[in-house]
Amino acid sequence: MFSSGIVVLSFPVKKRSAIARCLKNASDFVRTVLYVKLEPNAAKSKRCFAVREPRTANDANDAIAGEQCFVSKKQLTSIVPFIYRVASKTIPSIDVRVLINHPSDLKTKPEILLTDCTSNGESFWQKYASTLFNARIKEVKFMDIVHQENEESEFAEAEAQCRSYDNVCLGGTFDNLHNGHKVFLSEALLRCNKSLTIGVTDIEMIRKKVLWELIEPVETRMKYLREYLEQVDTSVLYKIVPIHDPFGPAVEDDALECLVVSEETAKGGIKVNEVRESKAMKPLDLHIVTLLEESMRQSENEEDKVSSSTARLRKLGQLLREPEPRPNLPRRPYLIGLTGGIASGKSAICKKLQSLGAGFINCDILAHETYQSPESETYKQIVDAFGDSILDSNSNIDRKKLGSIVFSSQEKLRLLNSIVWPATGKLLNRQIEELKLKHEIIIIESALVLNSALKDNIHEIWVCIIPEEEAVSRIKHRNNLSDEEAKKRIASQMSNSESVKHANVVFCSLWHHKFTQSQVEKAWKGLLNRLEGDRTID
Repeated sequence: MFSSGIVVLSFPVKKRSAIARCLKNASDFVRTVLYVKLEPNAAKSKRCFAVREPRTANDANDAIAGEQCFVSKKQLTSIVPFIYRVASKTIPSIDVRVLINHPSDLKTKPEILLTDCTSNGESFWQKYASTLFNARIKEVKFMDIVHQENEESEFAEAEAQCRSYDNVCLGGTFDNLHNGHKVFLSEALLRCNKSLTIGVTDIEMIRKKVLWELIEPVETRMKYLREYLEQVDTSVLYKIVPIHDPFGPAVEDDALECLVVSEETAKGGIKVNEVRESKAMKPLDLHIVTLLEESMRQSENEEDKVSSSTARLRKLGQLLREPEPRPNLPRRPYLIGLTGGIASGKSAICKKLQSLGAGFINCDILAHETYQSPESETYKQIVDAFGDSILDSNSNIDRKKLGSIVFSSQEKLRLLNSIVWPATGKLLNRQIEELKLKHEIIIIESALVLNSALKDNIHEIWVCIIPEEEAVSRIKHRNNLSDEEAKKRIASQMSNSESVKHANVVFCSLWHHKFTQSQVEKAWKGLLNRLEGDRTID
């Protein structure tokens, strides 16, 4: 099995079933990245890799079968999006990239080449890959795909209806670049002669999206988008910009001619033209792209279409980033710091992990123990710092009274933590020593994992997140607090998006408990596999 590969298909491909067979065949040899190149006359010409791409769009549009060794965009109008649609159904885990023309280089070098062009030998294809893609192929595989010379093409009708434009635009979030995005982008590319303008939604436009905290920064999304586009089509100038409203360059650039929209955003396209007309600008032609259906839904919470939202849901419970090396810690017990905002479901998730075999320590309970007794040093320091008003009729510290003070002031909250944490840390170390006799893995629940020395003394950080409106609702119901008091408590803690930046694994308990359970089981299984890998290395 190879990490990357390229499929070279003799063009024209007339049957959809032939494409599906080729992609399925390739998945037996490639696991990560698969390029697809449609190559005219590859079965006939011994010099196809030496012929240059057409110099102008007109040259490409006038291209016909014969000695010419390029395919016009018009000829690819329906076949390229179809390849992505088939890939989404048959090999969804592989990053498929259809090369519209010959890039001078590929960032991920193909290691294996698969082709249906059997008339040329292995040395021909080794030279082909070296010349066109600067790639050294380790293996060549020939696929037995029968082409009938006189059979009717299943792609001809869409080609005849295709209209091209010099300047095309589109917009989107482009998070977790997937086959739905690639269909959308290829529909734009195949209608674009000169420049493609893409607006990428920035932070203020993504806050209402599902699990928006897991969306990568706009700069990262723009980088991956450009990398993909410049690999698949080098004939177009790309203008990729962040946008802060639904319109972006579409209502500013008078040179634009066509706006590519999805079925979901078609009404937005109409609104764009209304704004353009109000500015005395020429309206844009709208090209509407059919959404890509999700054929392998893993839970009822996922969308019916291939989407970034579904991709983010699938990230819950899986390893998002490798743990930092901790040479200062013993390999066992393996310590997981589980943290998150108030009412995010930390305790429920910890109970689920306990049921799977983890040891468990609740730092909030330990912290409470440090000042339960009026004789303790921590009790005295807290009363000295915050006054007798925090005591109840029995001279015990009333946590609700104390909470109303510290959650109204970051400074007072830091003061309380500085008093309580040293004593809590001592109790924590004592419990770890006790639990390690029975458990290889210990979960430490603490809201302060990321704000204390504990962060550097655990192996991994797992984070629970919940939308603020849901957290407010839970706090009001559970703690009998007002809306304002609940929001103060949330404001006093690290935000979800900031916590996620440090997380190795993320959970969200917004949905049915069965879905939360599936996240926990996924995380636990992944952890056991990693620890087993450690043993193998040892």
